[in-house]
Amino acid sequence: MFNIDRLNEDEIIEIAQNMGYDPKNPNELGKFKTIISKMDLWDISRILFFGRGIFMRDIIEWLLKNEKAALEIYETAAVIFREDGQFSEFLKSLAEDEALHVRIMGTAFDFFQKKTAIIEEAILLDLDTRNRIDRHIEHIQKIIETGNLSKKAMTEYIIDSEYSEWNNLFLYVVNTLKNESLEFSTVVPKLQHHLRRIDRYIETTGEKIESIDSFRALKPVWEEQILIVDDTPAIAELLSSLLGRLGNVETAPDGAAALSKAIHKYYAVIISDISMPIMDGIDFFKNLESYHKNVAERFIFMTGNPKPDVVNFCRIKKIPLLRKPFGLNELNYCVYKILDNNSSR
Repeated sequence: MFNIDRLNEDEIIEIAQNMGYDPKNPNELGKFKTIISKMDLWDISRILFFGRGIFMRDIIEWLLKNEKAALEIYETAAVIFREDGQFSEFLKSLAEDEALHVRIMGTAFDFFQKKTAIIEEAILLDLDTRNRIDRHIEHIQKIIETGNLSKKAMTEYIIDSEYSEWNNLFLYVVNTLKNESLEFSTVVPKLQHHLRRIDRYIETTGEKIESIDSFRALKPVWEEQILIVDDTPAIAELLSSLLGRLGNVETAPDGAAALSKAIHKYYAVIISDISMPIMDGIDFFKNLESYHKNVAERFIFMTGNPKPDVVNFCRIKKIPLLRKPFGLNELNYCVYKILDNNSSR
């Protein structure tokens, strides 16, 4: 339970407005105070700071730190394995890619230091994701320090780090900023080349490594069909890349476009924004429900502005509501819960 006395008047007004209440109306302000008193501090901070770039800056700072660490790891490993010419050259090429990534994130960091405009933030870097990826880096750094780095350990690090959410978040930042500078708009194909280079190495190496066997078995026997509906391309692309390992992901820029898809095709999971042009998320759901009465069981809503009527609608329909920016662990929990429920029916 949150103690509203911890907020000053300006913060109360801002949070009330972000949640769709009129702070000048005594009745609405009273309702707002009742609802906010039942929320936790984490939800309050997300509403208060939404759109200011704070969560994006946190991702960029973390990416910049880890890209620098990866650059040093690849450069050091290339020297350690200099007697293995092919592997050493492969590591050098990865180091060159990381040098570019460091420069790009440095530019992104400088941009956000000066930025004042409002942006839509969908994702925050939750502690589970942050710690899991950081542990991969710290583990390989310790092995290097002890002088016991093997080719097997180095290859496992490459797979564990490069095929984590790390590059998904990198692309999310780049896609968010690609309209701000030409430098950002040219990065995506270079990152794809970076990943293809790793793919080729993994597919051709003769090393017997458990991580490689797991990588080669990543493609599922059955591909779930997933639909992402959001009018912000960077957000749609991020969610698509994150959920692509679960199956085939399609996107739609608004409710009308999504409806034309979902009427005729079954999607195991539908993730929709609320506020969109042409047709919003609520109307999309209502229209689709007239064709598929149990669609609520496969639906997830997301919004940066959780107005009371939206919250109440989701509660009545028993539809998960992700409040932007949400953690990757929150997204995964909701998606896997729907898929698990679908498989048990």
